[in-house]
Amino acid sequence: MSRLFHPVFALLGIAFPRRAFALLAAVALGWAPASRGATASFVNLSEVVNPQIDATAVVNFGRILATNDVLSLTAFPFQTLNTLYYTNTISAVFLATNGSPGFQFELITNTSRFFASHIVNQGIIEGDNILLSATNLINSGSLLAGTQIQLRGNNVDLSRSVLSASGVSSSTFASSGFRSVSTNGVVTYQNPSTVADLYWGAGTGNVMTAFSGVGFPLDLFQLSATNGGFYPPNAASPPHEVQSVANGFGTLSALGSVSGTNFYAYARTNRVGTNVTVQVVLVQTNSASTNLTLDVRFASFGGANFFAGNTPVLRFGTVGTDITTGAPYTNNLYFFDYLNTRSNSVLSDNLQTSSSRPAAYEVSRSPFNDFYFSSVGSGSTSNTHVTNIVYGGPDYVLATVTNNPYAAYQLAVGSAASVPGSANYVPHLDDPTNSPGRIDISANSLDLSFARIRADGVVSLRATNLISTDRMQIEAPFIQLDVANTNTTLTLTNFAAPQLARPNGVISFYSTTWTNSFTNGGTVNYRYHVLMVDASRLTGITPVTLQEFTVRGTNVIINNDLNIGRAITISSPAVTFSASSTLNLPPFATTNLLSTNFPGVNHFTNLGIISVPYQCALGSDRATALTTFVNRGTLTANSIAIRAVDFESTGTNLTRSVLSVVNSGGGPISIIADSAKFEGGVGGGLLSAGASLLLAGNDLKIRNHRFSTAGTLVLSPTNSLTDTGASGTNRIDVALGFTLTTKPASGDLLGTTIRTSARFNLNVPHVWAGTDFGPVPAGYTNNVAVGRLLLDTSTTNSFNRLSFAGIGASNALYVDYLELSGTITNDLATHLFMDTNMVLYFANANVPVETLDGQLGGRLRWVKDYAGLNTGVDVRLADGRTVKVNVAKLNSLVLDSDADGIVNGSDLSPFDGIIINSQVTFTNVPPLTAFVTWEAAAQTLYQVEVNTNLLSAAWQFHARFTNTAATNRVITFPDVIPAGTPERYYRVLYQP
Repeated sequence: MSRLFHPVFALLGIAFPRRAFALLAAVALGWAPASRGATASFVNLSEVVNPQIDATAVVNFGRILATNDVLSLTAFPFQTLNTLYYTNTISAVFLATNGSPGFQFELITNTSRFFASHIVNQGIIEGDNILLSATNLINSGSLLAGTQIQLRGNNVDLSRSVLSASGVSSSTFASSGFRSVSTNGVVTYQNPSTVADLYWGAGTGNVMTAFSGVGFPLDLFQLSATNGGFYPPNAASPPHEVQSVANGFGTLSALGSVSGTNFYAYARTNRVGTNVTVQVVLVQTNSASTNLTLDVRFASFGGANFFAGNTPVLRFGTVGTDITTGAPYTNNLYFFDYLNTRSNSVLSDNLQTSSSRPAAYEVSRSPFNDFYFSSVGSGSTSNTHVTNIVYGGPDYVLATVTNNPYAAYQLAVGSAASVPGSANYVPHLDDPTNSPGRIDISANSLDLSFARIRADGVVSLRATNLISTDRMQIEAPFIQLDVANTNTTLTLTNFAAPQLARPNGVISFYSTTWTNSFTNGGTVNYRYHVLMVDASRLTGITPVTLQEFTVRGTNVIINNDLNIGRAITISSPAVTFSASSTLNLPPFATTNLLSTNFPGVNHFTNLGIISVPYQCALGSDRATALTTFVNRGTLTANSIAIRAVDFESTGTNLTRSVLSVVNSGGGPISIIADSAKFEGGVGGGLLSAGASLLLAGNDLKIRNHRFSTAGTLVLSPTNSLTDTGASGTNRIDVALGFTLTTKPASGDLLGTTIRTSARFNLNVPHVWAGTDFGPVPAGYTNNVAVGRLLLDTSTTNSFNRLSFAGIGASNALYVDYLELSGTITNDLATHLFMDTNMVLYFANANVPVETLDGQLGGRLRWVKDYAGLNTGVDVRLADGRTVKVNVAKLNSLVLDSDADGIVNGSDLSPFDGIIINSQVTFTNVPPLTAFVTWEAAAQTLYQVEVNTNLLSAAWQFHARFTNTAATNRVITFPDVIPAGTPERYYRVLYQP
């Protein structure tokens, strides 16, 4: 950004943006237009406190403090009157202290509020609330707030800004959580942000007296057990009554218990005379969460109890890096247990919801609680080991306790506290826009290049023309975007991390107190206080959620992880999710990904990872198909329906394309396209459906892909269905059969393996539209012939069956290699059915082909003259030629291809040439006829060729002749000699 100096301010060494130059010149020279009753300008060069400002222009070079004292507390932020122009220079500060609500800069008259003309901040504005509204709003300095930052403007330039909303208010601790005790002893509280109550209980004898009244004895012998008592690592609390938010307020749930196998103990004793206080904190944490820290202190708050006791204070913390400063920061949750010192075996009321919490407990986020963990604080550490603690025994007065006060509580923190559909979800409370620590920016034209924006709650951005987000970074657990750029490509790149360092999960608490006396050698009175904490479901990572994501542009490219909370709308003709992006929809709220989420989209490209809880329907749920759909990443949903003119699911050398239904109970996958290409690349592709899998269109091409369906595979190509033939590595697994609805004009699947199976006692139908050419190689060309077909009826002794039928009066399925598995191998007729309009042809099989040929009424046929990818082998003939021969034919112990009396499997040269009898018989009775005789193999096709010159290689096809007999025999071929033929030579060939 270019900078200009005005002579007046150049003396002070201050540089201003070009857009602020006219304003500053006017202010300096007294030219700014003044509102009625207002002075021309207010310029501060020192430190002033709560100045009363009524001026057209305000320029701050020093420090302006807004403060409250006990006599002048106000709910209104610091404001000025009749101000059109605000300027806070690079070294200047606006600071709200001592509980001041903060700053509100806009044009305020005696009767109305409007946008100011210009607000320029190069320095620091700090307060609980910062509210700025201007036609032109320029910030390259720092805006630091506790509760909220709200920016409104027409042209808003936040390039290189620092915006931070900590969530901790200087005027109230409500955002950090608080606990209040009234004069009549009623205890109320408010949870910190992102904390919710799950269950609670308080009473005596581990029962809530309002419900039961009769307690459960506390067995001190059991508590002293080394496995399952109050000794780590295996520990368990006594069963105790609680109320659960899941069952509704005022409803008693089942008995609860806090237990586990990975507890660690913090123990402290305090003795005053013959009175000893024993306090033990047992904590189980999540060992897999490396970013979560735990610290325990015993703080002294005094109290009326005769025993000198302390209050356990727990700090659950995470450490991250502040993007606004580059320095480490902590995000902590604090827990206090006052049961020992105050014995509050009653419940507190939540001021926000109908839930409760034991009055003995307090939960807070206030950083002031770090005092108890500092070197000057009142928090003490353990002073004994838990193995030194004795809960009871022969020398103790009591073996059981029936009147022990107890407290029990479970909370959710972080994203676990705000999941729509969960029992503890309260919409108006869990809406992050109502939480402290929020930043809200609304503009027509918005520049966010190099901005650093950090909030403890939500960041909300709205702009009709988003100029730039170049290297912008946002750190907040919740983000809302509603932005557009209609002139150029809108690219959102790494603007937010996928997760933050925040406590997240569920924590359970149980504590109890009791007294006992040791009488051996004198009486010593003991007071016990045990707190059990199960934090095994707590982590130090909170996912970043985009509550609402609305983007508009001519071309939108997403280079970021998007965890959607409520809604996603990308309005653009072209939408691309890059390889570094993810899109995750929640299990509640926005559960489907539909064309309505992408208004006007024609070109959809996914290179990243898209996860949809339920339905993904793009192009199939509107009047017109997508122009292009390209998937080179991963798309998972409960059902998928895509309709496009051109469809591609293609991998690269480093990636694999995946379209998958997420669970076995999921729905179908439907792909309808004029041209559909499944190119798996080196990594291979996957198409996995929980129900049926439908592929329809004009042209379908499959390469290095795996199709898997728990239902039926339906293929409906009209023009072509192809793979890459010899180089094909496709695999198709179907659970409920397959169907080819129509035979395309061209194409085969000779590089594809299809496996079909039948479950217990189930008849699985198969329908195929191939043309029946008979047992000849012609059936394997442009007839949707399949490379390998695996028929599996498992080994279960049941009547499951695989059935095959045609579409019309006569159809066929040609298979290069047929494999039978399971019960079908020894009981073919029971487990395989061929309809009268269907023939299954195979070139080889994993069972003897001669025994399989002709089975099922002649509807299983061996094509011995076809040598395919899976069935062909090269054979060198006696004349030096190399031909590809059907391997089953080569190894046959029945066929004698060269009719020499030796079956192929025993013949060293099974494909010798044809031996024609030494003479050709002629008849002189017109017409002149030659009779060619040779030894012909059974069921073998021969080709007769003729030539008029033995020195010429121009042999001409003359006729075909088949020995239709089941055995070898001598056959004679009659040939009428055309008139005027000088001479004719014959040769006979056959296909080895």
